[in-house]
Amino acid sequence: MNKIPIVSFVGYSNSGKTTMIRKILEKLSQEYKIGVIKHHGHINEKNTSAKKKDTDIFILAGAKETKLLIGDMNPDDIIEEYKNLELDLIIIEGFKKLNYPKFYIKRENIKEIYYNEDKLLGIISDDIADSSKHKIWFNINDVDNIVDFIKNRFLKGD
Repeated sequence: MNKIPIVSFVGYSNSGKTTMIRKILEKLSQEYKIGVIKHHGHINEKNTSAKKKDTDIFILAGAKETKLLIGDMNPDDIIEEYKNLELDLIIIEGFKKLNYPKFYIKRENIKEIYYNEDKLLGIISDDIADSSKHKIWFNINDVDNIVDFIKNRFLKGD
């Protein structure tokens, strides 16, 4: 069985991770089967039900499967489960400390960013000043460019 590529989207709360993943799913799911794993760091019934709505958003955007993991749950079991679904790509929202390739979503009002440089695919930002600070930078509104990057890096040459 081939290894399924994994791409993670990390950033502070309300930075636009869910919206970005939804937009990417709307484009990629026309050609590819994608599973999504969403991390919710804090157990709270009100917040958890809101995050479950995010997984519904991913299904409506075209994800073949979504899972919500809460707190310290490890995504590796879900990744193993997803291998049986013949997916082309797994997208993870959150889990910034895990060792997967990741995009860091940063908003202009956030000055400090935390990421592992080794696995960083690029910075996605609405702050044009970030374009000169980072080797790979994407405008947060240029979803097509981000989708092309993902396709070329992870989905070509099957």
